[in-house]
Amino acid sequence: MKIKFTVLNLFLILGTTTLSFGQWSNFSTINTSVCNATGKQVDPRMASDDKGGAVIVWEDYRTPIADIYVQRIDKYGFVKWTTNGVGACTNAVDQISPSITADGKSGAIVAWSDFRSGTSLDIYAQKIDSNGTAQWTTNGIIVTSKSIKEQGAKITSDGNGGVFVVWEQMDAMGVWDVWAQHINASGVATWATGGIPVCGTVANRINPRLQEDGKGGIFVVWQDYRSGANYDIYAQRINVSGTLLWGSAGIAVCAATNTQSEPKIAPKENTGGVYVCWVDKRNGVDYDLYAQLIDSSGNAKWATNGVVVTAATNNQSAPDIVSSRTINGVIVTWKDIRSGTNYDIYAQRIDSTGAAQWTTDGIVISNLANDQLNPNIDEDMLGGAIIAWQDSLTGEWDVKSQRVDAAGNIQWTANGVNVGNAPNNQVSVKNISDG
Repeated sequence: MKIKFTVLNLFLILGTTTLSFGQWSNFSTINTSVCNATGKQVDPRMASDDKGGAVIVWEDYRTPIADIYVQRIDKYGFVKWTTNGVGACTNAVDQISPSITADGKSGAIVAWSDFRSGTSLDIYAQKIDSNGTAQWTTNGIIVTSKSIKEQGAKITSDGNGGVFVVWEQMDAMGVWDVWAQHINASGVATWATGGIPVCGTVANRINPRLQEDGKGGIFVVWQDYRSGANYDIYAQRINVSGTLLWGSAGIAVCAATNTQSEPKIAPKENTGGVYVCWVDKRNGVDYDLYAQLIDSSGNAKWATNGVVVTAATNNQSAPDIVSSRTINGVIVTWKDIRSGTNYDIYAQRIDSTGAAQWTTDGIVISNLANDQLNPNIDEDMLGGAIIAWQDSLTGEWDVKSQRVDAAGNIQWTANGVNVGNAPNNQVSVKNISDG
């Protein structure tokens, strides 16, 4: 099946601001093409270009071997680089699972899993400037290349034109761990060759996420199996020199009974801490969502093992979170099957003291018939948020979006406005603010 993806530019009318739509289509059945090359284009990710537009990366099968391509689209809907994108890596083997972060100069840095060794996946990265020109070695620089397997790279800017990278790494015994590396603006790794482990204890560790700490370093969260019974959520802070600031073992964000998984992370603005949200089965029956605020010294500021975001019946999962200077606390969105028949989209705001601000167990973003999945969230710059998701009301997958204000009031059409509802399927939705 041929897959295209599109980008929604969400404009807010503030005062007498005039909107200029440029190349953006006014029709949700048409949208604006980013890439329609032969073969499949899948797994898109976006970062801001710092000028109201975006840089998009995706996995591309035009050859048909998987490559990594990128494109910049400005706030008016004009693509800025080569038609159908610039090849960040077109090496003659598979490159998959891209990740992206802004470089602060209208370009981006991307990382991916790469099979060029011929024996196992490694992690590579490339920097693309605002004109679409690769800045590092052709087909990318090595972040880590070891004998077993490295995968699932996640990245964030270092604020100085470089990037922090975290990934899952398998050892000879089949145990997964989480490692990290810093690449400077010139594409040079500044920590130990092959990176450093984020934690010194022996245990399976998977599913890392990271966030700048505002001081030149990063926070990292992950699922940790050191208990030997179930996964918990742990965290670490690493400075720009690669020093583990919260001890070699890291700190427990949540070590409640049963499984905690799917951690997400967002910054506590102006204080150097982070919000963490995760999926939690401590009740032994179904999955709920919990959250915690960790300060810059690694201290949990809310209740031990976190506060409830939602403990509704049946499962809540796939959380995404956002915080900002305009949001008091953190806004969480998720998919929810409390109805017992299909997944819906819900949201909740937890303030900086750990108190839920909206309806107990969250407000409905969309509860139409059939499934709503894959919610993504970003701020609306006014204390609320914009949420986008996949919706199967019509029997095919479409993309919808909704805005909610700081008080939890729905701002657009009930159950969301159509973003992309062309014939056949629109999937893998991602959204970012246009500023």
